[in-house]
Amino acid sequence: MWNLIKNNNIKIIFYLLIIVTFIFIFNFDRGLELTDDSYMLLYSLYPDDTLGRLTNFGLIGNFLIKISGNDIYFFRILGFCLLLSSSILACTSVQYHFKIKKILFFDNYYLLISTSLAGSLCYYKFWAITPSYNMYNIVGSLIFFSGICYYNSQNTNLRNLKSFFMISFGLLICFISKPPTAIFLSFALITWNFFLHKETFLKNITLIFLITMGIFISYISIFFISPIYLIEDLILGYDLIKIFDSRYNIFQLFVFSIKWIVKHVIVDYWYIFIIQILLSYYTNIKKNNFIILLYFLSIALTTYNLNIFLFSLFIHLLFFYKKIDFKKKDHLIVLLISFVIFFISFGTNTNIDNHMQSSAIFYFILIVYFFNIYFKNYEYKNLFVIILFSSFTFINIYDNVFKPRRYDENILRQIYPVQIPKFKNIIYVDNFTKNYLLQVNEVQLLLKKENYEYLIDYTGRIPGLNLLFGYKFISRPWWSSGYDGSDNYVKKILEISNKKNILNSLIITEKQRDLRKLKLNNFQKINISFDKSYKIIGNIKVKGVKKKNVDLQVWKPR
Repeated sequence: MWNLIKNNNIKIIFYLLIIVTFIFIFNFDRGLELTDDSYMLLYSLYPDDTLGRLTNFGLIGNFLIKISGNDIYFFRILGFCLLLSSSILACTSVQYHFKIKKILFFDNYYLLISTSLAGSLCYYKFWAITPSYNMYNIVGSLIFFSGICYYNSQNTNLRNLKSFFMISFGLLICFISKPPTAIFLSFALITWNFFLHKETFLKNITLIFLITMGIFISYISIFFISPIYLIEDLILGYDLIKIFDSRYNIFQLFVFSIKWIVKHVIVDYWYIFIIQILLSYYTNIKKNNFIILLYFLSIALTTYNLNIFLFSLFIHLLFFYKKIDFKKKDHLIVLLISFVIFFISFGTNTNIDNHMQSSAIFYFILIVYFFNIYFKNYEYKNLFVIILFSSFTFINIYDNVFKPRRYDENILRQIYPVQIPKFKNIIYVDNFTKNYLLQVNEVQLLLKKENYEYLIDYTGRIPGLNLLFGYKFISRPWWSSGYDGSDNYVKKILEISNKKNILNSLIITEKQRDLRKLKLNNFQKINISFDKSYKIIGNIKVKGVKKKNVDLQVWKPR
């Protein structure tokens, strides 16, 4: 029995990952979070109704929703399939790249598929399972990376052309979902070609540029009136985001990202790196494989942080740098991956550490690379790697199920069947969301036969109200409150919106007065007296997340 387990240990863990994956996605019909999750769904339902779009990920989301037949469950599964397939593509491209160079990367396909599965599952944080701009951005980056890997291993014009199409298409997806990533990856591409392909630099860059322009022109002609409209919309979006939060500045975001990594990785966990330095200095890589591997595993299980793990690997690299000749093109791929991880995450003023770890597939490819270099002759190298990936995956799934963000109950308690307007299937929610929907239905009865197309969530907190009512939003899916620039942001939205639509919208306000509350006199900006134009027709009272009372007022046009 022991010999059977010993000889098939990688296969056993592989099949376990397969089972866990099916259980995980089987439950994608559980939960509807009323802030970020709902925002992604709204944007995907009505991508053309948004003004000032810095991201157009809703176009991809809308395409997937149509394929799913307006089914939330299958929409979420399609997102996972998209992520998994691009992860497999990336792993396969790396395998091909090193195989051409006569270097064994993934020893077997069990390890390759396991890496792809684990990397895809680790994308999900806090049960944020609805496809979003972050997911599409990672997918685009994976396609871009795959194109570069194939390009560096090709020697025919036709195959190079296929690689260039992959690079260009990946850049397009990144631009649609998160433009800063596309910009930085373009600079990385130019730098990569300049140093590694000097003899064909101009030819390669020109060809990639022409292909990219062709793809972009096709994209603009299909989805936009003209390039000018797209540029104007991007400028408007940038102006809105600056009004909303002054921290949304390229330089400030870059500084913020660096500071976050330094503080929350290097400073907070300095003792781990000290231990790593001592361990690397006093151990012999040929004799102490097990000790080193065990230490790496302990870091993974105690910190559950891929950034810390990767920094430990880099420290180890400093002591055994002769193992890698970075003058060789085939080894420089590791530097590209490192930059991609940061570029994907760049462009946020929130926890960049979580954003970076969501791109776990790139981390896992790096880890496989390092372990192939350091421990290539060690018998249990692959077993350790797959145990490591599985550990991250299982811990992450546990956090998803039992620590979902902004849910009143854990995922296992999402047991109440409801149907969300505009979607065909039944999903399961917690008691909090069910009560929300019941009271929304009561308000709908008060409206009798009055039909409204639009709803303004003037709380600035609950974009999910638009989903529950089944009404469109005006100009922006989320009129966010609670920021220094929130009121000026809302004034600007009112100014650019269709006044007729505003005057014919349901409006939800928050009864309680606090610092986060948006001011009703913002409507005066467009010469609308709120009290004269609207009247209260109902209330929504529920106990929200963390058992806090939520008292909302529903207004309709007079």
